[in-house]
Amino acid sequence: MQDIAVAHSDSVGCTRVTKELNCTWFVRSHTIEYKRPAALGDTIVVTTWIDGTDLLRSTRKYTFESGDDKTVFATAETVWILVDVSSGRPRRIPADLIELFREESVD
Repeated sequence: MQDIAVAHSDSVGCTRVTKELNCTWFVRSHTIEYKRPAALGDTIVVTTWIDGTDLLRSTRKYTFESGDDKTVFATAETVWILVDVSSGRPRRIPADLIELFREESVD
């Protein structure tokens, strides 16, 4: 989940903007719902997108599907908090950072 979240963030320019702001993202919570088991050798396609953002948190969702027939193995959600690196304290998410994720998903 971390790898695809970083890839998505990089692809829309969020990583660059976050560094310019001297901030980083911290996980507040993870929720994973397992729907059915995957078998050894299954191709698993992971898709992620931002489902919602307010002033203090951003919610990222994921699906884990079979590459063959789109069977859903699991769904997940991570709530992220933007943190100022210098102070270690949460900060508001700027509107321009929120805008980077509009209508974007990655798999």
